[in-house]
Amino acid sequence: MNRLRPFFLLPMAALVLPGLTFPDLAQAQEPPRTVQPGAPGEGTRILTAADMDFTFPPHVEADVHFMQMMIAHHAQALVLSDMVPDRTAREDVRLLAHRIHLSQFDEIRLMAQWLHDRGEDVPDEAFAMGFRPAGHGEPADHAGHAGHTAPAAHDAHAGHAGHGAPAAPADPHAGHAMDAMDAHDHASMPGMLSEEQLDQLAALQGEAFDQLFLEFMIFHHEGAIIMVRELFNSDAGGQEGEMYQFASHVDSDQRIEIERMLGMLAIYGS
Repeated sequence: MNRLRPFFLLPMAALVLPGLTFPDLAQAQEPPRTVQPGAPGEGTRILTAADMDFTFPPHVEADVHFMQMMIAHHAQALVLSDMVPDRTAREDVRLLAHRIHLSQFDEIRLMAQWLHDRGEDVPDEAFAMGFRPAGHGEPADHAGHAGHTAPAAHDAHAGHAGHGAPAAPADPHAGHAMDAMDAHDHASMPGMLSEEQLDQLAALQGEAFDQLFLEFMIFHHEGAIIMVRELFNSDAGGQEGEMYQFASHVDSDQRIEIERMLGMLAIYGS
């Protein structure tokens, strides 16, 4: 018959190897390691003592271009999502569109503030949607952000948020907006839909609308991922601290939503 052997707690000193004191043991342990994440799709690297003075480099022109273009790209996503409440036949599509509306509306303001803080030009779309630089008063009312109805700047997909010039915002900061960002620049961005495609979607109702909405939004999200990849492949692009974090977030968030939409689209056999 097996019997349980008594268990005794040994004093901590007994656990230390002979001749090795606690200070010696602490020094013998491997020092903590600092890990720097890589760009999307790349590995991480361990920072050494020589890297301890590491600081993120300043932003470059590629970062500015990315933020300015992504504001217009997000603006078209708002146009698409704002079509949903009056046309969808599916609650999951309605909830998805609402989430896209909330997240991309907030990201437009974040990108506009990033540009403003660095003295760079802020696109018209951001001001038209109520952007006000921090410290310049509260943003204009945007009840559509909470209620998911189209703000005046892109109601009924007027101008399609990036294909036609938005109405000049009655805002004192409008002079800071970009003059160089024309409709051709917007239309040439990856994932941007044409006027004809937006009109095609707006004319549909029910399941036909839902299927095409998901297809178009997947295409639109894939375009944002391409833009992030182009940023990180550019000369020193995406290396500034806030820029790196935001671009990485856009990449991961769009990928997650694409997977979700592909699952939603599967019921149509596409």
